[in-house]
Amino acid sequence: MRLYTLDAMRCYNDVFNITQHFNEVYMHPSSIVTVRVTSKIAKRLEKLAESMDRSKSYLAAEAIEEYLDYQEWKIEAIKEGIAAADRGETIPFEEVKAYWEKIFEEDSNHGARGHRLARNSRLHSSK
Repeated sequence: MRLYTLDAMRCYNDVFNITQHFNEVYMHPSSIVTVRVTSKIAKRLEKLAESMDRSKSYLAAEAIEEYLDYQEWKIEAIKEGIAAADRGETIPFEEVKAYWEKIFEEDSNHGARGHRLARNSRLHSSK
């Protein structure tokens, strides 16, 4: 087992950060985007950037990329679902309801989380 000194780890971290910065700036052309956020979010971003030894710009770009990936995926999934429904590829409501009732019942047997999910489920409303 190797033990690395704190100085060696910092040196490695510096090299990693320099390499990452080089790749970000020179390998992937970038654009400047200005975003207005609340003071609370700005402070959280600054605190996180300091704790991760990253720039606020880096973290903001990562967050935006993750958000875009998720939203693009979600929109595509919705379009696929609509197309499937248009083709008549649907599941009857009672079958879906029975499936989720079984899931919530199983979850409720495994502690508070499952019970909370079952209690808050629309499937378990008194309608």
